[in-house]
Amino acid sequence: MSLAPAALDPGRRRLTLLAVCVGQGMILLDNTIVNVALPAIQRGLRVTPGALEWTINAYVLSLASLIVVGGTLGDRYGRKRLFLIGLAVFTIFSVGCGLARSDAELIVHRALQGVGAAIMAPLSLSILVDAYPAELRTTAIGIWASVAGLGFLAGPIVGGLLIARFGWPSVFFVNVPLALVGFIVGALAVRESRDADARALDPAGTVLITAGLFVLTFALIETNAHPWLSGYTLSLGAIALVTLAAFVIHEGRTGSRWCPSAFSAIPSSARPTSSTRSPTPPSPPCSSSSRSTTRT
Repeated sequence: MSLAPAALDPGRRRLTLLAVCVGQGMILLDNTIVNVALPAIQRGLRVTPGALEWTINAYVLSLASLIVVGGTLGDRYGRKRLFLIGLAVFTIFSVGCGLARSDAELIVHRALQGVGAAIMAPLSLSILVDAYPAELRTTAIGIWASVAGLGFLAGPIVGGLLIARFGWPSVFFVNVPLALVGFIVGALAVRESRDADARALDPAGTVLITAGLFVLTFALIETNAHPWLSGYTLSLGAIALVTLAAFVIHEGRTGSRWCPSAFSAIPSSARPTSSTRSPTPPSPPCSSSSRSTTRT
């Protein structure tokens, strides 16, 4: 039986909480702050209404379709490492969005910004769960969720103030100082952890789950232009369901321990894990008690 890792001191726990709150707050801030900037973006770049809509959709689409992949990579290669990589990707392409000089450039950078968010989002909670003991975890998660909610609500207010004074690129540049704080604090305070039982990456399964979530999210987005019961929307929905069903069948044949909860916004990497082990009866494959976490 392996020794339990040393508990983090309170100061390091608080810094870890700060780092993940910054990351999650930025993700949700960008869901709303850009909405306020759309009229200014349309005037500044002469964007058509259809392309303007994809300024929002490109971010949402990449975030929703890749979020499970982000959690899986963090489980295998280190949650701290992937969280910092995601934060760096998010920040680099936030700057790219602010410097964009065409609608196509802006949309591509927004999609890549969503890739960074998809890496960060599932790992921020799993990092927090690892840092805090069970008796303090509920409070920490409550603070994390509250800060994320404030980021979502603050978007229109902050966006309006920034646009009035600095123009529409400032809604993207505002991520830079926040990300620097999150990156420095995260690099210094967050403890590395990973899933010791993580399987080797499954390319076929990864492609199926990503494609299924992509088409499903795209179908929901397209309901803005097409009725729910139109042939177009129903066809997209059918493709998504077939792809996701193929994923489930594939995982069953390969003996995967993938759980139904992996289809939620918080993949298996975010499930609480215990620092100590006690004799327990064998657990079903999808039980969180059957997964172990290693820390460095």
